[in-house]
Amino acid sequence: ESANDLLESLAPVRAALAPFPERAEVEGGPAAEAAAKLDRAQADFCAEVDAFKDLLRRRSPPGPPAALKQQLDSLHPLADASHAVAKQTDTLCNVAAGAIEICEREGDARPGNAHNARAAANAHREADAARRHVVGQLEQVRYLWSHAQWLVARFPGAELRDVDGLVKLVDRSEIAANDWSLTPNRYVGVAAGEPDDEHDFAHALRAVHGELEDLNGQAAVLAATIRKNFEKLGI
Repeated sequence: ESANDLLESLAPVRAALAPFPERAEVEGGPAAEAAAKLDRAQADFCAEVDAFKDLLRRRSPPGPPAALKQQLDSLHPLADASHAVAKQTDTLCNVAAGAIEICEREGDARPGNAHNARAAANAHREADAARRHVVGQLEQVRYLWSHAQWLVARFPGAELRDVDGLVKLVDRSEIAANDWSLTPNRYVGVAAGEPDDEHDFAHALRAVHGELEDLNGQAAVLAATIRKNFEKLGI
């Protein structure tokens, strides 16, 4: 449903591009190229979404705790597919942003097309909101899978056991030997440092990318406003 919302929000962008290639002077030019690129990006996005849905339909039902490792291994392709859809979502919206720049330029150059340019810009805002929602949901799939892997690696068979820096099974005599202290560090110790995994890095980078996209959009709107004000002043 979220993927369909994203495609629907981008439909006005593609529609806004349609009038430009019809003019002889821009036939085969930037607008036509942008329209074709957007069509390809949408097709690639739909293919990734279909692959993800297919894996989701074919996932195995939950099994006994002893089979957790095998179940998680079987979900690895689904986690990878969610990451692929998230990347393609970003790609699709980036292509749409480029198409909107074409619409804005053509709209400024041809007053009759200004409405199409505005419609495309409004569609881009809606598409960006849909992108955030889609990517946020997909990130949860990979996030939960990676954390489940982390837990299963430390507690195979879903059985509680000693884990350095995390868990220590003790009896009353050991607690008494520590003056009845229940401070965790007295027992669990310190785990060896672990490098950040790929998901954490990708998540942080995606957040920075989203923020940069917002700032670029605000800068473009501000620049257009300043340009029009200068034009009114005859500067």
